[in-house]
Amino acid sequence: FSGYAQQVTAPVQQKGDVLFAFACKEHACNSDQAKLFVDLTKNTIAICVRKTGVKKDMWFSPSKAPRELEDEGCAMADDFAIYEKYGKE
Repeated sequence: FSGYAQQVTAPVQQKGDVLFAFACKEHACNSDQAKLFVDLTKNTIAICVRKTGVKKDMWFSPSKAPRELEDEGCAMADDFAIYEKYGKE
């Protein structure tokens, strides 16, 4: 994440056993961002990444190969809905 803000750019949130944090490239939060999900029950981390020049957003998790996301990908209105859709598979 070279060039990304050096800190989490929004407050860390929690819903149930999942923590959420957001970081982005300075002055480019809509186009270059990472959404980090920590599942406290599973002791796993997953990341949704949106990057300029890449056609589709990507999902990275420890148990599966990286994958391209469909539809709005990382831009879903509810950040925890992203984890519900891609992190529970």
